[in-house]
Amino acid sequence: MRLRKATVKDAPALSALIAQAGFPERSAESLRWLFANPAQGTHSPGWALEGVNGLAGFIGNFVVGLRVNGAPATAASGHTYIALPEARGHGSRLLRAFLAQRGHAAFYTLNNNAGSASIYPATGAEPWLGERGRMTLEWPLDWPRLVSGAVTRRLCALPALEAVVGRRERYARLRQPAIPAPDAADIRPLDPCSETDAVLLAAFAQRLAAEQAVSPDRSPEIWRFRLSDPDAAVKPVLWGWMQDGAVCALCALQVTKPSRAEAPVLDFTDLVSLRDYETRALSTLTGAAARAARTLGAARLRLPVVSEQARRTLRDAGAAARRRHAHCHVRFPPDAGGGLRDGWDPGAFEGDQFFALRKPPRPEPA
Repeated sequence: MRLRKATVKDAPALSALIAQAGFPERSAESLRWLFANPAQGTHSPGWALEGVNGLAGFIGNFVVGLRVNGAPATAASGHTYIALPEARGHGSRLLRAFLAQRGHAAFYTLNNNAGSASIYPATGAEPWLGERGRMTLEWPLDWPRLVSGAVTRRLCALPALEAVVGRRERYARLRQPAIPAPDAADIRPLDPCSETDAVLLAAFAQRLAAEQAVSPDRSPEIWRFRLSDPDAAVKPVLWGWMQDGAVCALCALQVTKPSRAEAPVLDFTDLVSLRDYETRALSTLTGAAARAARTLGAARLRLPVVSEQARRTLRDAGAAARRRHAHCHVRFPPDAGGGLRDGWDPGAFEGDQFFALRKPPRPEPA
C-alpha cells in the first residue's frame, strides 16, 4: 500500500472514495476548490493511500493562518480521515504523515467522528477544550420534524429497512431558495467581494487580533474563499453587527442537512465579537439567525463548535447544550509556546464544518 501526498489531480478519485466510505458526498469541483485554500501555502492538501485498485485511504490537511501574540503562525486541521477495509493496518500511516509535518504551531480537529476519537490519543493528540470539546449549542425550531427525522434515521440503520426508507431524500425542499436577510436594524449582510465591505472586514479582523492572544486569519481573501464552495446549493452568508459604521461582531451561516432522513439545519460557521460588545452582539446575531432559520424552513439553528466566548454569553440565550463524543483533539509540537496553548479559544471558524458537513442536494431540474 503506497502512501503519498494528495494533489488536485486526485479530486475525481477522492470524490469517489469519499462516497464509498459513506462520508458526505463532495464533488471533484468542490475538492479542487478546497485544495485552493489561500492559507495552504506549500503544504500538501492531504495524504492518500494507493492500492492495486486505486485510492484506499485519505486524510485531509486544511491549514489555518493565525496570529499568536502578534506573530504569524499556522495550524493544521485534519479532516476526511478514511481507510477502507483493504487498507486495514495502514490507516495509522495517514495520521503519522499528517502529524509529521513541519512548520505548524498545532495539529488539531474540531470535528472528528466517534471512531476517530478512540484513535487520536494513540498518536499523541489529546482531547481538547474540556466539556466544550464534547458540546454543541442548538436552538430547536421545529420539533415535529426533528423527532420524525431522528426516528427515521434510526430506522435507516436497520439493514431490513434501509432499502425502503433510507434512499429517499426527505425534507428536501426549503421554503425559500436563499438564507433570508437579517431582520435586525444593527445587522448588515457583508460581501467580501465588495470593496466597501472588504474594508470593514479587514478593520474588524485587525481589531479582533489586537485583543485576542491567538486570532485566526479572517481577511477578506479568506472570506471570499470560504463563501464560494461550488457544492453549496444554498449560498452561505456573512452578517456583521454594526456600531457607529464599524463591524463589531459577525457570524457566518450555511445550510446543512445531516442525513437523507433529517430536515435542514442552519449552522454557524463563525460567531465572534469584540469583547466590549459580546453579550449584546451575540444575542442579537443568534436571535436574527433563529428567525431566518424558521423563515427558511430549517428545523434547528446550531453552533457546532462552542468557543469560551460563546459559552459565556449564550448560556441564557435559549440554546440547548447537546453533549456528544469528544470531537475536538489537539497535538502541540514540543516547541510550541505557551501563548498558543493558553491563549487560543477556537470556535466554529477554526473548524472544518464550513466544508465538511453534508449539504442539501440541489433541486432537480424541472
